[in-house]
Amino acid sequence: MAAALAAESPPTADRPTDDMVTRAVEKTLRYDPRVYAADVDVATEEGIVTLSGFIENLPMKRYAIELTETRRGVRSVVDRLELLPERLDDKLVQHSVDQALAIRNELFESGVEAKVDDGTVHLTGKVGSFAMSDLAERAVESIRGVRGVVNDLHIEPLEKRGDAELRQHIELALRDDPWIEAGLVTAEVKDGKVVLAGMIDSLAEKRRLRETVSIPGVTGIEQDDLIVTSGLLKPDERPKQPKQRPDEEIERSVVAALSQDPRLRRSGLEVAVTGGEVSLKGTVDNLQARRAVVADAKNSPGVSQVYDYVEIKPANPLPDEELARALQTLVESDVHLIGSEIEVKADRGKVTLSGHVDTEFQWDHAASLVSGGVGVRDVENRLRVLWPVPKAYRDLLSESHPDSGKREGEKAEKASTDGEKSLETASAEAGEG
Repeated sequence: MAAALAAESPPTADRPTDDMVTRAVEKTLRYDPRVYAADVDVATEEGIVTLSGFIENLPMKRYAIELTETRRGVRSVVDRLELLPERLDDKLVQHSVDQALAIRNELFESGVEAKVDDGTVHLTGKVGSFAMSDLAERAVESIRGVRGVVNDLHIEPLEKRGDAELRQHIELALRDDPWIEAGLVTAEVKDGKVVLAGMIDSLAEKRRLRETVSIPGVTGIEQDDLIVTSGLLKPDERPKQPKQRPDEEIERSVVAALSQDPRLRRSGLEVAVTGGEVSLKGTVDNLQARRAVVADAKNSPGVSQVYDYVEIKPANPLPDEELARALQTLVESDVHLIGSEIEVKADRGKVTLSGHVDTEFQWDHAASLVSGGVGVRDVENRLRVLWPVPKAYRDLLSESHPDSGKREGEKAEKASTDGEKSLETASAEAGEG
């Protein structure tokens, strides 16, 4: 039926046919290293894409849906994917989930509680923002043996903001985000609830909008009045923000970005801007948070240079032996690292990874995963990659995802030699974004 509809709708620059959409989605899923889509079927009818078949775990399922949403012409995604996760004893899964939450200060101290029942994790408690709620959900869904997540976290903002103040911050966030055509989207705020309406280019932009307006103080988000339509300018075709912006405006953008990032919940940060150059001072809990501070500042429009004076000083650092043990559990329980042989050591907050992984994606993921542990100051990645990405694959990946293809190529060059590169150095070379 989809093929018949495609035949009746000739391809245009603004409206791809159903066959074109199906091929684009299949290609995207095939060449993304985060998804094993050999058993995933794609069908499109009038722009509605149905994903069916089998997939290995929850993160892979989420990636498949999010990647599908990025393709032009996709109006909706119907999820009929069946999970085939490992079946592990609930006590073992509960232990891994508890460790994953405890090693992340921003989650542990916010009061997130988790209970595992027949492989399903029930999250309860109070968090300060939608972003924190999403962070908690993603932290537990990647645990081996988790077959589902029920997120019953209650959003209770740490700081009360009036509707006028929220509207001002949201308008600034929408204007600063290069992936959103803010002029076609309106945001109304009433009693802390944000109602979004207007036209968007893709479902991925809809998801991006939700993330952008999830600032501290927002208690609800409604997106029913957003319409996905073809013919809008692509993000890279849209007018660029002027390079020159007043320093006060840049500072407001940077502060807003930092306050919205859930990884920086406990951070005491100072921002100063002179001539577009941003200086960052203060303390954070771990390496991942420090990298997030720099990335958030660099991604703010008008910023020409970032000077990083941020120090890693956790309030309650773990002894090296305890830190290494917790991170070892985290690595061994992660669904992305099944089949890997990884040993974790810690010395005064510097974490060393040794052993081997199958792919460059796992090499990068393992280092990123442990960098979020409380008190982690640096990560030295000595992991050896058994199956480096062939150049032909990187070319195909680059064609489907230009940024991902570039990153995979850079990681292949680093990881396939000896793997002995600290995460800070590797991240700086591959880009903080």
